[in-house]
Amino acid sequence: TPRPTPSVGATKRPTPASGPSLGSGCKRSQKISEQTFSSFQDLRSWNNGRREHDPNFGWFMGRYDVSDRNNGRHPSRTFENIERSAHQLKLLVDFYEIDSWDADARYGPDCIYAHIDGVRIFLGIFASARDEGFRRGKHGGIEWSCQSLGPPEHLGFNARWKDQKHRLTFIIPNNYFNQDGKITLRLETYVDGPKSDESGGWDNIRLYEQYDCDRRLQVHQGLERARNEQPGTDLDVNFGRRALRG
Repeated sequence: TPRPTPSVGATKRPTPASGPSLGSGCKRSQKISEQTFSSFQDLRSWNNGRREHDPNFGWFMGRYDVSDRNNGRHPSRTFENIERSAHQLKLLVDFYEIDSWDADARYGPDCIYAHIDGVRIFLGIFASARDEGFRRGKHGGIEWSCQSLGPPEHLGFNARWKDQKHRLTFIIPNNYFNQDGKITLRLETYVDGPKSDESGGWDNIRLYEQYDCDRRLQVHQGLERARNEQPGTDLDVNFGRRALRG
């Protein structure tokens, strides 16, 4: 899957001179991107991005149906300038299950996938009359979970069917971004009906760098001790940075 071209219109991360502090000031979690799609600008970093609005959903990215599945029009984007020494990334995505999802078979249709750097993660099937509750798994080293944000109820669009909101969480290990400081995300709605029958939406996409502050502090203290024991000697700073990864 080719990487989308990121845009300056996306929510930008702060740009510290050299990442978070190596010492006791280490932040365990730092948000580097957030997109709520309340502004059209939030779409500028996405391929196949579109917005829709409903009073109970607000503005969100969607809707996506069988025509998008058949033509490969799934939204995707690349997150850049990730601090490569981060221990891991935490990615949050809200998924909107809209109208007549009916969990046709064990592996779909009426299911969703997330693609992270080309790793396709099956996130389960969905049915409009059923509360999926909580589920979790691990694929390609990425831990994921899906949590319902409320019971099935009619929220918008086709009044014949119930809808449901879900929170997806992904924990992405360091090996996905420690070489180039990037990850590419693609969100796949795998349904077999048109928007008038069933569709999916995506919202509140947030990305966090997470740090192992205890380990960072140990490395920092070790470098300080080495400097004190060998004054005037240049230390291998890259060694310290390598020790902080993972």
